[in-house]
Amino acid sequence: MVEGGGHINRKKILTGALTLTAAGVITRVLGFVYRIYMSNLMGAEGMGLYQLRRVPTIENSQEMIN
Repeated sequence: MVEGGGHINRKKILTGALTLTAAGVITRVLGFVYRIYMSNLMGAEGMGLYQLRRVPTIENSQEMIN
Protein backbone atom coordinates (compact mmCIF):
# COMPACT_ATOMS: atom_id res chain seq x y z
CA MET A 1 0.00 0.00 0.00
CA VAL A 2 1.10 3.52 -0.72
CA GLU A 3 0.48 6.66 1.29
CA GLY A 4 -3.15 7.66 1.18
CA GLY A 5 -4.38 4.06 1.14
CA GLY A 6 -3.93 3.56 -2.64
CA HIS A 7 -2.48 0.47 -4.25
CA ILE A 8 0.64 0.45 -6.39
CA ASN A 9 -0.30 0.50 -10.06
CA ARG A 10 0.72 -2.68 -11.91
CA LYS A 11 1.68 -0.64 -14.96
CA LYS A 12 4.13 1.39 -12.86
CA ILE A 13 5.69 -1.79 -11.47
CA LEU A 14 6.03 -3.28 -14.95
CA THR A 15 7.51 -0.05 -16.33
CA GLY A 16 10.02 0.09 -13.48
CA ALA A 17 10.99 -3.56 -13.93
CA LEU A 18 11.48 -3.12 -17.67
CA THR A 19 13.55 0.02 -17.11
CA LEU A 20 15.84 -1.75 -14.66
CA THR A 21 16.15 -4.75 -16.98
CA ALA A 22 17.07 -2.54 -19.93
CA ALA A 23 19.63 -0.66 -17.82
CA GLY A 24 21.19 -3.96 -16.73
CA VAL A 25 21.43 -5.22 -20.31
CA ILE A 26 22.97 -1.94 -21.53
CA THR A 27 25.50 -2.00 -18.69
CA ARG A 28 26.55 -5.56 -19.52
CA VAL A 29 26.90 -4.79 -23.23
CA LEU A 30 29.01 -1.69 -22.53
CA GLY A 31 31.21 -3.69 -20.15
CA PHE A 32 31.65 -6.41 -22.76
CA VAL A 33 32.60 -3.88 -25.47
CA TYR A 34 35.01 -2.14 -23.10
CA ARG A 35 36.70 -5.44 -22.27
CA ILE A 36 37.20 -6.20 -25.96
CA TYR A 37 38.68 -2.72 -26.45
CA MET A 38 41.00 -3.15 -23.45
CA SER A 39 42.05 -6.60 -24.65
CA ASN A 40 43.00 -5.25 -28.06
CA LEU A 41 44.80 -2.29 -26.52
CA MET A 42 46.81 -4.15 -23.85
CA GLY A 43 47.29 -7.54 -25.45
CA ALA A 44 47.29 -10.93 -23.75
CA GLU A 45 49.97 -10.16 -21.18
CA GLY A 46 48.36 -6.89 -20.11
CA MET A 47 44.95 -8.53 -19.75
CA GLY A 48 46.49 -11.34 -17.72
CA LEU A 49 48.02 -8.84 -15.32
CA TYR A 50 44.75 -6.90 -15.17
CA GLN A 51 42.77 -10.04 -14.37
CA LEU A 52 45.35 -11.12 -11.80
CA ARG A 53 44.94 -7.85 -9.94
CA ARG A 54 41.15 -7.96 -10.10
CA VAL A 55 40.84 -11.45 -8.58
CA PRO A 56 39.23 -11.06 -5.17
CA THR A 57 41.36 -12.75 -2.53
CA ILE A 58 41.36 -12.71 1.23
CA GLU A 59 44.34 -10.35 1.23
CA ASN A 60 42.66 -7.93 -1.19
CA SER A 61 39.43 -8.03 0.80
CA GLN A 62 41.25 -7.10 3.98
CA GLU A 63 43.01 -4.20 2.23
CA MET A 64 39.69 -2.88 0.97
CA ILE A 65 38.13 -3.04 4.42
CA ASN A 66 41.00 -1.17 6.14
